[in-house]
Amino acid sequence: MDKDIFTALMNPYYETYRETAIYHKTKVFAWNPDNEIHERVLFRSVNVQYTIKSPTADSVESEADLSIKKCIQKPIENDNEKIIRRILTIYHFYVSIDGAERVDIKDMIDYDIKKLDVQDEYYNTSVKLVYARDSGNGIKRMSKDNKNSGIFVEYKKSVKVEIDYEIFLPIEDNHFTNRLKYPTKSFRIDCICHDDNNVRLYGQLLGTFTDNSKIKISHPKDNIISIESFDWLLPRNGVFIILCEKTHAKDRT
Repeated sequence: MDKDIFTALMNPYYETYRETAIYHKTKVFAWNPDNEIHERVLFRSVNVQYTIKSPTADSVESEADLSIKKCIQKPIENDNEKIIRRILTIYHFYVSIDGAERVDIKDMIDYDIKKLDVQDEYYNTSVKLVYARDSGNGIKRMSKDNKNSGIFVEYKKSVKVEIDYEIFLPIEDNHFTNRLKYPTKSFRIDCICHDDNNVRLYGQLLGTFTDNSKIKISHPKDNIISIESFDWLLPRNGVFIILCEKTHAKDRT
């Protein structure tokens, strides 16, 4: 554990991490447009904003990976990237390195698509966003193992990122887990479920050495939840949120 903590302290960290996820349960979607069969799906619109820094800021150059990996349900035996991009759509991927003007790299992103080794109840494919090519803006595609496996940036002071994306999910998938890649100093996630008054959101922080006095979970309404941490979270910490149907008629609005 000491070794893991030491490694984490020498790696980049999120100075702030904010995420807003908005769910809709009344959407219909054709997983395979060729058969024109539309199904009711769970639709999630997400905005992520964070600032990455390094304990060695200003002294040595650091490297951080901005890639995103998601599990999706794609049409069986259809790896057409156009379909994948309909299921998981990136609208903006803004990056600002060391205070420079932010650059939208969404058109420079490729999808690394792989079949899941063990298919779960809802998903059969993993999609990782990777950088398509090197450029002169400080963003590169090559990792240390020389494979196209991420979106790597080199920086000295900080990296600011804002991402907007949408994803279509099987209607049966009523929960999600968000785990952090790097240690996080200040964390907050807000989740909202629109257009369904029969939904109640529940959530829990997944943390190591967490102090309950430094965690805030609020429910301004049944269909809204906010989870916030005012203390350090470690890599793989995060949140678990579930969308529950109200089961009693007296709970319905």
